[in-house]
Amino acid sequence: MRATRERAARIAGEIAARLVDPTGVVTAVLAPDNLDRNPGSPPRHPWRPGSLASGHPGIALLFGELGGADGRATMHAHLSAAVTGLHAGDTGLFGGLAGIGIAASFGARRPGEYAGLLREIDDRVAAEVEALLEPERSRLAAGVAGTRMGSFDLISGVTGLGRYLLHRRETAGTLVAILDYLVGLTEPITVGGTTMAGWWTPGSPSLITREDPRYTMGHFNIGQAHGIAGPLALLALAYEAGVTVPGHEAAMDRICSWLRSQLRIGNGYAYWPSAVSLVEEVAGVPNGPSGDRSAWCYGTPGVAHSLHLAGRALDRPALRQEALDLLWHSIDRAERAGALGDANLCHGWGGLLTIVCQVAGHDNSRPWQRLADRLAERTMSWCVPQVPFGVRHDPRHGKLARDRPGLLEGAAGVALALHGYAIADVGGPGAAVLLLG
Repeated sequence: MRATRERAARIAGEIAARLVDPTGVVTAVLAPDNLDRNPGSPPRHPWRPGSLASGHPGIALLFGELGGADGRATMHAHLSAAVTGLHAGDTGLFGGLAGIGIAASFGARRPGEYAGLLREIDDRVAAEVEALLEPERSRLAAGVAGTRMGSFDLISGVTGLGRYLLHRRETAGTLVAILDYLVGLTEPITVGGTTMAGWWTPGSPSLITREDPRYTMGHFNIGQAHGIAGPLALLALAYEAGVTVPGHEAAMDRICSWLRSQLRIGNGYAYWPSAVSLVEEVAGVPNGPSGDRSAWCYGTPGVAHSLHLAGRALDRPALRQEALDLLWHSIDRAERAGALGDANLCHGWGGLLTIVCQVAGHDNSRPWQRLADRLAERTMSWCVPQVPFGVRHDPRHGKLARDRPGLLEGAAGVALALHGYAIADVGGPGAAVLLLG
């Protein structure tokens, strides 16, 4: 709806206005009582200066997309602050140099702009990829089972770094090495005499609560952020872009078949859990309660969209339609239940809005466009002028900081989602970093 798009553009601009000054952003986010208080971890502010997820690069990504002379100056100021704020050991697309690189690359408007910075980042990302792949290659060659989420996933691992390299298209050799590894990761393995999917991971899928009796024998992570849906999306996007490796199609087929086999039925609908325990994989039955989170990071929407990308890349209309049906019904349930307690990209309405905008843009479908209108309204309902960054968060989540300027869980991501919706953007920076296009 035109009026909804105009209001989304206005609200995105109002949020952005609160993020212009890097120093002001830091002052607000580091307020003494603005702390995340997760069990088992010391209280911390929701801010890492050099992080795409929760720092200056995510804000720079927003202003690079907004454009204009003022937007570009603000982008540059946040990029500069990001470079000086990066710490040794900060890695991955959402934590390290690749996040700064993708913000600079999307924001560059003139030939050669940021060329020196990007060349240095390319070289350091290639070294980071090699540091992740070398032990994984040795493990796979020795037939040792058990990977790490941080080795292969989108947030910290080579899938996220591959997203950066695919966007850059100037370091194809490193991207090919990542794709080769992901193909190998999908090869079946044997654990305790049982053959199973190659991305079995020892321990719990939770990054916060490490001890979970369901996962004492490890798990298979399903989600887009930390699970196998992320590699599937990268394989599909690379395949569409013509960057392929031996076994590419077969690897996508293995992931798609496994994901389809893990669909659960509850209350009359199909959904994906966040993870599958080793016991569940061997027995073929659920081991305890699991629900559909209906989010980008975990749950049916993110996974279904990755299946949709695979169906599109492989020209399999039936797979695409199955994925879209699952996506539609999951979001419909979330709407009816009011299930999401935030507007953010990671696990809020903004993430669903970004997913649906990609589908609506590619398929030019009126029902999907109307769904995008409704999700934009849901997202905007969390945007209020009374808080520092213009986006409120669920007060029931008292353990989380209330003022969050970042990309994944904060105001920059909400503004980017609303802006993308307002201009009917397909394949823009928000979709790119979420591995949606």
